Amino acid sequence: EATRNEDAQMSDVLMIVKKACDSLSPLVRCIYDKQSSEDLSTQKADLSYFTIADGLVQELILRYLFKTVKFKAVVAEEDVAVDLQKQPFSVGQFKIPENSEIATGIQKACAALESYSKELEMLDKGGTNGVLAKSTLFLDPIDGTKEFVQKKGECCTICIGFSRDGKADAGLVYRPIPPTTTWAAGCSREG
Repeated sequence: EATRNEDAQMSDVLMIVKKACDSLSPLVRCIYDKQSSEDLSTQKADLSYFTIADGLVQELILRYLFKTVKFKAVVAEEDVAVDLQKQPFSVGQFKIPENSEIATGIQKACAALESYSKELEMLDKGGTNGVLAKSTLFLDPIDGTKEFVQKKGECCTICIGFSRDGKADAGLVYRPIPPTTTWAAGCSREG
């Protein structure tokens, strides 16, 4: 019975995560649209790309959506300092101009994700006994960053996965850039 309840709970978690991605899409699209006219990306030492969208999506998901969740572990792609406490916001070396369209998008996303965080907290029993406390979170904030930089937005996704007991358990793949977003979500134990 506990496993079935946890599986139903994980399905509910995925739907909250999907709503969070819906709220992140306008911000990601804004960055995507502005990247050719503004310096919003850089190449890392390993020659892969990093954009402010990578840093922002990761920070917003980890610090706003999952702020009260105590995961067993977190595996996230980016290692960059992000400051969203006061304007001008910063993402690594990048400063977001005050009151810019991106800064406004950040503020809207923060507010939305904080409300979804409250839903998760209620669902996950305060973050200590629920299914998420038994899970490892895997996060790739923008899978396809090279394609993002090359303006191939249809190839970019936000990937959020969960494992329990060392096995893949549930996940969401979300395409935020096309005008009509697409996504797929599922749980391994859905039968």
